Amino acid sequence: MYGIFMESWVMFKLYAGGSLLVILYIAALILLFFKERRKPVRIVLLYLPVLILFLFFFPLFRKLYVRVTSSGDTQYRMLWLVPMGMTVAFAGCRLSYLLPMRGARLNLKRAFDRVLLPAVIGLVIILCGTLVYRNGFMKRAENVYHIPQEAIEVCEQITRDLPEEERIIAAVPADMVHYVRQYDTDIILAYGRDIIAYGYYNEVHEKMEKADPVNMEELSEALRESQTTVLVLRRDKAVDREPGDCGWKLDGETEHYLIYRDTD
Repeated sequence: MYGIFMESWVMFKLYAGGSLLVILYIAALILLFFKERRKPVRIVLLYLPVLILFLFFFPLFRKLYVRVTSSGDTQYRMLWLVPMGMTVAFAGCRLSYLLPMRGARLNLKRAFDRVLLPAVIGLVIILCGTLVYRNGFMKRAENVYHIPQEAIEVCEQITRDLPEEERIIAAVPADMVHYVRQYDTDIILAYGRDIIAYGYYNEVHEKMEKADPVNMEELSEALRESQTTVLVLRRDKAVDREPGDCGWKLDGETEHYLIYRDTD
């Protein structure tokens, strides 16, 4: 049971990302617990989120979740149901009504409640987070999907002859992993963004991204073990031999990528 609990704890820490916003959220829950009297608000912002968090960490519920979904890798999505941002913002507004200003004139208190205190709370929230535009994957939008146009071109070629309601497993370079399934969920990735972000071990990722040059024989073995039938390589990626020598047929290309299919 302890091991199952620690798995959930590690998952929660990865989800939180070491953010101080979690501390603000806990403080907001404490404030609402003692000071919020409206029952509908308590149910939505206090009782239900706490219940979800309890179930998330409860080992027996994790066992049930794995049995029902056949996978425990998606349990972190339960945390999406916890309204952290909304709760912190609401608690900040609620706080403005709890701080008395004795001896101050009414208009001064209104100015404090409506301008100064929200500004201070907003500044604290900003300082606890990180600027999203510092993310290396943030780029100027090229289409309505807000993902690179070349990623769409690659996805279209991968699923060009895919029968309806079928799915395909593909290995794509790390710089494209974040975009493929945003555009087409019929494409299953040999390794996902969790491998890149958290450094988990994945044999395909090791053979494909960390090797220079790529050993095509070893990569082909890893791809076939994971039932991957499509391989996307950057044009500038060094390989020790032509992919065709290992049974990979060139099936499409874009400006920066080459798309291969397994002929074996």
